[in-house]
Amino acid sequence: MFINLTFLKNVTIHPYVDQRFRYEQRDNLGFLSPSSGTRDDMFSRTRLGAKFVAQEGWSGELQYQFADDRYSTRSLSADPHNSDMRLAYFGRKYRGSSFEVGRLPLTVGNQRLIGTLEWVNTARSFDGVVAHLRSLEFFAVRIGTAVPLPGNARLLGLVQYRKNEYFGLYQKFDSSPIGETSITTLNFNGHWKTNQLAYETEAAVQFGTEAGKNQSAFALHAKVAHPLLRKLNAFAEGNIASGGSGPNGTHTFDNLYPTNHPFYGIADLQGWKNMEEVVLGLSYKPLPKLLIGGSFHRFWLYNASDSWYAASGAVNVGPHGLYTDPTGKSGTSVGQEWDLAANYVPNQYWNFSAGVAYFQPGPYIGNLGGNPRGSQTWFYVQTEVKF
Repeated sequence: MFINLTFLKNVTIHPYVDQRFRYEQRDNLGFLSPSSGTRDDMFSRTRLGAKFVAQEGWSGELQYQFADDRYSTRSLSADPHNSDMRLAYFGRKYRGSSFEVGRLPLTVGNQRLIGTLEWVNTARSFDGVVAHLRSLEFFAVRIGTAVPLPGNARLLGLVQYRKNEYFGLYQKFDSSPIGETSITTLNFNGHWKTNQLAYETEAAVQFGTEAGKNQSAFALHAKVAHPLLRKLNAFAEGNIASGGSGPNGTHTFDNLYPTNHPFYGIADLQGWKNMEEVVLGLSYKPLPKLLIGGSFHRFWLYNASDSWYAASGAVNVGPHGLYTDPTGKSGTSVGQEWDLAANYVPNQYWNFSAGVAYFQPGPYIGNLGGNPRGSQTWFYVQTEVKF
């Protein structure tokens, strides 16, 4: 949609509507048996917004978002919803530099550490300022919209982008009843191609204090991809993130504010936190507008005495409480997941996607009260229209 309002002196306004619907179903919520519980969710999200571009490099965006989740389990049904002004910012470009101020989207690279988390119904935005000077990006923000909202968190960042890589320095501040948090993260990401192989690697190290304890942690990612046929590619990757703690220190990696859904299994049972993972996968593009992907994920804990963390960063919940064994006697073998997903984009207005994940629990889940044979299945179908 395009409107040129000449009475606003060369201001061009682009209003838009974005409507998304997604149905999800997850069975065996407690990893007890296939009949132990099912949750159905019907998500809907409506965004009404407008972007404007004015003379002398000025621009901005306003976006209102209404998100609704009608869900039901065997014992409960509810309809929580959320209403927010998700975006409200302006900025300017001038001689190779630019800045944006207000409530805005913020992503760093592939979003393994900082992103908008578009997969969830409410998504995430940031309040603050972002500035660019050639290859450098600086930001000073707090979380603007998210559910739940970490109201005390603040984030400073400096990122240098190069052709095939970027370097990041982030400083997170937070506070809670159990102590103050001040964590420094050094981050590197690079991707390259040699002949028919494509490589990606990412590394992060952290130090500082986490809830009053000394923090030292790390995370690593490595991936290699190779074409098998003209439209078929194979890939393998490994991911690791440290975990564990003692009386005075913690080694549990802080995943910051990521977009985790695409990376560690689409069932979102695993985050980049106290984990080890091996992935094998295929991607197939039979049509220019259709992409199909399948993958196998094998998960372990990095430290047996730390918790099993979900994509949200929270500890997964089992039949007898949180998946945590401070003794470490439950082992590290969490389980494995099989994923299949497809995405079809027929034109600039429509997007259709669907996926299914099958998670087979390992001995760790069985030792904490789950049934090792109580596999969990999750699937979704989604449609989105923009105009």
